[in-house]
Order: sequence, then structure tokens, then C-alpha cells
Amino acid sequence: MTTKFITGFKKKQIDFILIFRIFFASIKHWGFLGAFRELRKYSKDKRNSFKNTTNRYVKQGQNYFAIPDLPPINSKYFIENFINEVEVINSSAKQKLNFAITCISSRCPYSCEYCYNSYTHSSKEKIPIEILIKTIKGLQKEGISNIYLSGGEPMMRWKEIPRILKECKNEKTGFWLITTGWKLDNEKFVLLKKIGLRGVMISFDSSDKKIVNKIKRGGDAFESAVNAVKLAKQNDLIVVIDCVVGKELSNENKFREHIEFLGKLGASFVNCYLPKGFNKKSDIFNKFSIDSYKKVVKLTRENQREKNFSHLPISLFGDEWEAKRGCVGGKNFIYIDPDGEVKPCPFVQASFGNIIKSDISDILENKSKFRICNTNLKLNKIK
Repeated sequence: MTTKFITGFKKKQIDFILIFRIFFASIKHWGFLGAFRELRKYSKDKRNSFKNTTNRYVKQGQNYFAIPDLPPINSKYFIENFINEVEVINSSAKQKLNFAITCISSRCPYSCEYCYNSYTHSSKEKIPIEILIKTIKGLQKEGISNIYLSGGEPMMRWKEIPRILKECKNEKTGFWLITTGWKLDNEKFVLLKKIGLRGVMISFDSSDKKIVNKIKRGGDAFESAVNAVKLAKQNDLIVVIDCVVGKELSNENKFREHIEFLGKLGASFVNCYLPKGFNKKSDIFNKFSIDSYKKVVKLTRENQREKNFSHLPISLFGDEWEAKRGCVGGKNFIYIDPDGEVKPCPFVQASFGNIIKSDISDILENKSKFRICNTNLKLNKIK
């Protein structure tokens, strides 16, 4: 099994089959005339997913991925997700949760400059493994298709990760490890792949060793990330890079160089972020601004659509997606912090409940009472 990019005629074939499957699933769901009506209405809405397609997919084994957060596009779960999306956009139906970021560790060997949950870090783990497993199984019952094991640094609980994957493995769920690459070696990757890990998300904000080590405040951070990306690729895991775009990468040439560097290491996707909730004086990062937002939109769009990028990792920018739809935190995904607090996203302090004190099913039922943030809708007004 190999992980590779699918472009050109082969991608068009996959797209044709996908459209065919969507159409017949729509007929089954709404009836013949209803399917035409709903799909026509959806296609005219500026929020529809057809307006945000890239010129390539990522193939892992027999599965094809458009973005990491969704199920494989050739799976029945992708079609189920699409039908729900049409109902959300056309009729303001309730959006189903698609993924959960679950912090399994309170500890971290680094002290990243922009870390959004450093205030929760401690020398001891706060959530018992039994509660983590119970929570993940509860999320699976809710229909969530992707579970991201995060932290702190999840590898701080290495001995318990295999147990989580083994006890929670099922047909629908894709498991991912959000990591700095710390202490990941080939033996561990072989085991993780064998017991069901789909991919890794590795933080990597520059191709400059000095900058990476400075951001993470760790002398081995760069080498750990490089090693983890290479080994993950060798073991046929999907490699996603989480990249906070700083002053250096706002430059078009530097951005291209970084994407090429990550591609040579083995990355398939690059999630691009701008610093949020970041008010410190920094020689590496700018505070969030409209100008920086526009630059990242331009850089990621070129990467997704221009032919000369088709052999490189697909860059994605969640802020642009949310500019059309509003924040998807608490709607499309939830975040469970190292203290066990269930939140709409990492940047909102309001909690729906705590998994140490309450069952996740009760917490999710309670979340409908909360007002969800729609801040990023304001970005849609930018010309």
C-alpha cells in the first residue's frame, strides 16, 4: 500500500464516479424530483463544496482523500456527510459532528511560542485512560468519523496509545495523531499502522532548523519533526503538516520553498493557520490581520488549483472555509482539552461539560443550549 497524489484524467474519473454516487444517494434520500431540487439549490449556494475543489486527491491504499477531516471520498460515510451538508445549507438542518480533537496528555516536552492550551499543561496526566476510551467510544456512537489524539504531546502517553486504538477501532473511524514528532521511531510507526492509525499531523512551521527550534524552545524539535514525517511516509500513513504561517512564509517564494521541502519529506497535506489569541511580541509571527489573511488565501488557492503545484502537498486554510460558513466549532467538530473540558474549539473557553464528571453523550446533548461563535463570517466581507 502506498500514499500518493491522484491528478489529471484519473482524478476526473474519480470525480465522475463520485457525482454519480451522490446523485443516486440523493434520489434514495429525497426521491427523483426532490434530488434535482435539493442539488440544484445547493449548487447555487456560494457555500457549496464544489467551489472549493483542488486539482488532486491523496490516495492511501484503496481510499481517496480530498481533505483529512472528511471520510474517504469513495466511502459511504462521505456520501452520508454530503447529504447532511446539503440539508444544512438548504434547510438549516442540524449539522452532524464529523471529528473530535481529543487531548490525551497534559504533558509536553516543548513550549511552543503560539501554544493555545499551554495553561492546561502539567507534570501529571489528568484524564484516566478508562475515561478517554469510554469517551471515544461515545463519540463513535454519535457518528464521528475522525478522532485526533492530541495533547500536550500525545507521545507522552505512548504506552496507552496502542490500547486506545485497539479498543476503539471500527470500520468508520479514522484515527490521527497530532504530534511534534517527539520520540517517534520506526518500531512505533509500524505498530501504529498495524493497529489502525490513519495518519499523523505534525507541527512544522518553517524549513529553517533554527526557527523551528526557537518556536518550540527545544534543540531537537526540527530533527524530531523531520524524522517523524519521513518514517510516517515510509509506513504508508497520511502525513499532514500543521503550519502556523509567520512572517517568513507570508512571502510567496518562501511559502513555495516550504511546501516543496515538506513534499520531499513525504507530506500529503499542509494545514495553514494564522496566529490566534496571540498577543506577544514576536520576531517570527505577526498578530492576525486582514492583510495576512488575504496573503494566505492567495497562497493556498494557487497551491490547490495551479498545475505546477500538482505534485506537491495540498495546502488548506480553514479560515477561508469558515469565512463562508461561520465557525464550525461545536457544529462540525468538538475539542476536548487536557483537563477534560469539552469545548466548541481550542480558542473558546466556554465548556459544554467535563468528561471526567459527565458522560460524553449527556455533554453533547447539552451543547445545543450554547450559542456558537460565528466570528469568521466577518471575513466573508473582505474583497
